[in-house]
Amino acid sequence: MKTKFTARTVGNYGCSAHPLVFGVTQIESEGLCTDYGRFERKGEVRHAISKTLVRVRADVCDTWFSTPATTTTESGYVTLRDDELVFIPYTSQSETPVQYRARIRKDSR
Repeated sequence: MKTKFTARTVGNYGCSAHPLVFGVTQIESEGLCTDYGRFERKGEVRHAISKTLVRVRADVCDTWFSTPATTTTESGYVTLRDDELVFIPYTSQSETPVQYRARIRKDSR
């Protein structure tokens, strides 16, 4: 059963980190990305194709309008569109992010 997404509000060393909230979509603050070099934050955004809410793992912004992100099955980026955060998948994927991570783990052993 899928639980309701709750963004973290406490960052490094107890500092507050307020999530970005647009309507029903939200993503954790970029201030959470600087702890020990782990550039990862979570969010719940609208999928551009299926129009459903999906959970994403987002990185630090690479440009002023997009943030690289992955779901369990797709890679893409998150952007702001029509007052909502929207996940737009890349169209030329040959494997899912889960398959990619498994292949990298296997190759590094």
